[in-house]
Amino acid sequence: MNSIEDDKIMKDFILVIKKNPTTGRLYSDKIEFEKIFDSYIKRLIEKSEDDDYSILDLEDSILNTENPLKKLYDVHHDWYSPKPSDSYNQESYLSRINRETYEEKEEELDTDIKKSNYKDCYKKMQVLKIELFTRIYYLGEAYKKAEADPLVLFYSHGTPGWKDRSFMVNDIFKMDFSSNFGYGWVSYLHSVMTYNDIQIIPYSYLIKYRYAEFSEIRRYTRRYEVDYSSWFDALTFGIEAYNLSVNNPNVFIKKYVFDEVEDMMVGLRELYKSKDKEEYVCELYKKKWTVLKEEVYEVIGEKFQEALKFVESLKQLKFYSTNDVYKSIDSFIDEILTMAIDVKESLKVKKYEFQTIIDQEFIPDLKIKEKTFELYHNETYLPLEQEVKAYEEILSDEEFQKLEEGQEIDDGAKKKIKEEIEEKRNVKFPLWIPIKAENDKYEGEVSTVKGQIYNKEKYILKYSDIIGHIESMAA
Repeated sequence: MNSIEDDKIMKDFILVIKKNPTTGRLYSDKIEFEKIFDSYIKRLIEKSEDDDYSILDLEDSILNTENPLKKLYDVHHDWYSPKPSDSYNQESYLSRINRETYEEKEEELDTDIKKSNYKDCYKKMQVLKIELFTRIYYLGEAYKKAEADPLVLFYSHGTPGWKDRSFMVNDIFKMDFSSNFGYGWVSYLHSVMTYNDIQIIPYSYLIKYRYAEFSEIRRYTRRYEVDYSSWFDALTFGIEAYNLSVNNPNVFIKKYVFDEVEDMMVGLRELYKSKDKEEYVCELYKKKWTVLKEEVYEVIGEKFQEALKFVESLKQLKFYSTNDVYKSIDSFIDEILTMAIDVKESLKVKKYEFQTIIDQEFIPDLKIKEKTFELYHNETYLPLEQEVKAYEEILSDEEFQKLEEGQEIDDGAKKKIKEEIEEKRNVKFPLWIPIKAENDKYEGEVSTVKGQIYNKEKYILKYSDIIGHIESMAA
C-alpha cells in the first residue's frame, strides 16, 4: 500500500488483519465502503449552492421523498472522530432541524444581509453534518462486515475515547491495539505484542526520545503518530512480527527483543561517554535531540535511573537464551549497573562542585551586591522617589480637574495626560531618570546572582534525587 492509499484509510475503506486457516499466517486486507449515498450527496450539494434553496427545502427533499439519505436521520450512529488528534465533539444523532427555533432566530435579525448570512451558514453547516454522518454510516456498515467475517481478527477504527482490543493469535502470541482518539494532545495510538507472556518492549525508545521514561515505554511495543494513515504501519508491524515468530522464533526474538536491548545499550554507552562533557547530541536515531551544560548530567543520570528499572524485565529475557547472543543479557545487566554506579559518583562530584560555587562565589558576590543596592536605594533613590510621586499626584489632580464632571476619558487621552505629567516631572527633577536607571541596574545585578544560585540549587536537588534512586536500585 502506498502513501496515497494510506490517506484513504477510514475515508474509503478500513484495514483488517486476517488469519489464513490453512497456513496460520496473518495478512492484511481492506473492506471498501459501499458508497450508496454519494450520488445523492453530490446532488444535495449542488442544490444547496442555490441561494433560493433554503435549509428547510433541503431537509424536505430528503425526509418527504424516497431519498435514501433519510436513513441517516434519527438513528443512533457510532461515534467517530474525523481527525483523531483533534478534540472530539460530535452528536450521536443526525437530528431534524427545529423549524420554530430556526425561524424565530431569523426574525430576530434586523437586516437582510444578516438574515442571508445566517441562512447560508446554517445550510452549509447542515450539509457538512450530513456528509459526516454519511461517512459514519459507511464505517458502521464496514465494521459489521468485518465482525461477520470469521477470518478477521482486528479492524481499524475511528472511535473516539479509550478503546483497547486484544486477542490471542495463537497459544503464545498476544496482540493488542489501544487508542484514545479525539482528545487533543492526550490522544494516542499504541500496539502491544506479548510473546510467551513476555511483553515486547521498545527498549531503544529510552534513548531515542529525550523525555521517554520506563513507566511510559512499558505501556506499548510501538507508538504511532495519531493519524488514520498510521493504521497501516500498526497492522503491518503486528502481522510481520507474528509471522516471523511462527516461521523462525529465534530470529523473531533477536529482531524484536534483543536487537532492541542492544540499541538501548549503544545509546547508554554514548551517554556514558558524554558524562564529563558540556554538550550531548543524540544522533543515533532520526529523532535528534541536544542538551547542554548542567542538563547533560541531569539527562545522563535520569536515563541510567530509568535503565535500572528495566533490569527485572531484562532478567526475564534470559529464559530465551538459546545461544551466546542471548546470553549477553547478563553482561548487559552488569554493564548497566557498572555505568549507573559510576554516573552516580560523577553526579556526587558535580553536586559538590555546584555547592562550592554557591558558597564561595555566589553568596559572597550576592552580599556585596545586596549591600550596594540597599545603600543606593535607601539613601539616593527612595528620597527622590517620594518627591517625584508627590509631584506627579499634584499634576494628575490638576489635569483631571480640567475635565468636565462626568466626562469619560479614553485610553488615548489617559496616555496623553501621562506623557504631559512625565514631561513636566523630568523638567523639575532632571536627575530622576539616571538615578532610577542606576537603581534598576543594582537591583538587576542582585536578581542575576539570585537566579544563578537558584539554577545551581535546582540541579543540586535534581542530582540528589537521581543519586538516591540509583543507590536504591543498584544496591
